[in-house]
Amino acid sequence: RNFYRDRYHPKMMAVIAVGDFDQPNAVVKILQERFDAALNAHWEEGSAAGKDKPLPSEPDKTVHFDLPASCEVIPDAEATSSSAQLVWRHRPQPMVTVADYRKTLVVDMALCALNKRLKKRAMEPVRPFTSASTGTEAVVMGLDTASLSVSAPEAELASAVQRAWSEVRKAQLYGFTKRELATVRSMMRAEMQTSWVERDQIESSSLSDEYKEQFLKGVYAPSVKWDCAAMTSLLPGITLKEMKEALNERMPPAMSTDFVVFVFQPQPSIVDRLKSAIGLA
Repeated sequence: RNFYRDRYHPKMMAVIAVGDFDQPNAVVKILQERFDAALNAHWEEGSAAGKDKPLPSEPDKTVHFDLPASCEVIPDAEATSSSAQLVWRHRPQPMVTVADYRKTLVVDMALCALNKRLKKRAMEPVRPFTSASTGTEAVVMGLDTASLSVSAPEAELASAVQRAWSEVRKAQLYGFTKRELATVRSMMRAEMQTSWVERDQIESSSLSDEYKEQFLKGVYAPSVKWDCAAMTSLLPGITLKEMKEALNERMPPAMSTDFVVFVFQPQPSIVDRLKSAIGLA
């Protein structure tokens, strides 16, 4: 209760308005009129002490790095299979210039090519894993992650992770092929064209979510027009060498620091526990 009373203050908030506004400045004026009166007020109505209550001190947003590697096993009552996630912690890359955007695009292309390899392996007659994929995420402001997620039957999870990681290492050591590069470029162009065609059909909630991430985590939120123009200009110049280097940088094989393994396992059913209790397991 104290946390909400102290932290949920208008000066610590942002108002996001998304819609087909004829007069954006008028919308801003309305919001200012509605919220300016509350800037120095406390949420508790009638609280005389709250009117002049100073803002709470800025919370510590320090994210510590160079931490030793660790592993967490998490039982999940709703899980139907076992899975593991290898997570690399990173300091966020700046997103200010076109060069910064290009670096992110190189990472996206490398992970896209790698995910296609992993998906192909998962479709083999004798599957090394049920599924495997890679990705990146801005977890909180000051912390980005790259991850490799693998699912498999519990008894085969360790070997599945090993085989998925071997695919990552192949890409890190030997890179991708020209054909894979061409395929990824084609896929991204197709996604870009779809985004452009459907630019006027984007749901307001999707746009507001982007702006919310920008406010909370500093994640960039370019317009569809800018995004398409940048990708059109940058895609042809990205090389196989850059993709290989990006993969090694995002998922360094030296897992001694800033590396965490999460293992998610379904909790034993009541039948299994009973069998174990009476010695039948």
